[in-house]
Amino acid sequence: MAEKELSWGKVVEKNTLGNISLPKKMFDSFFKESWTSSPSLTHVLIVFSPKPRALKIDIFPLEGSEVIKILLKLTDFSVNTIEQIREITKELKLPDDLFMSGVCIEQRFCIYESYIEKNKLKVSVDLIKERFASVESITEVQVQYIE
Repeated sequence: MAEKELSWGKVVEKNTLGNISLPKKMFDSFFKESWTSSPSLTHVLIVFSPKPRALKIDIFPLEGSEVIKILLKLTDFSVNTIEQIREITKELKLPDDLFMSGVCIEQRFCIYESYIEKNKLKVSVDLIKERFASVESITEVQVQYIE
């Protein structure tokens, strides 16, 4: 059986962070696993998630070049709120194959976000905003176009 790695590490100087080159073996493995199964994958989405002591980077293969980010600002992440978000996502047939995240930053201020390939949307952006805005604990709905 071929040996697989769970992760790759690389040490670089802080002042070179803007020009990082990633190991070729990492991309070779990623492309082999993710891309050979679907030649329609032509782009990648790179999501940067800052943490207190780390910067997490996720890379997702895409079929197109247009991605939207749905950003919800909430007063809580109660079971009821999560269930309503899940139901709306299901009702609107929003794909969930890219990045999703949610966190409460402070009491009564939480954020939920989801990245979606625009070509996979079955409904309008206006309907997405309208449906999520109907959830009581959601105070703001933003849809951002990612380039």
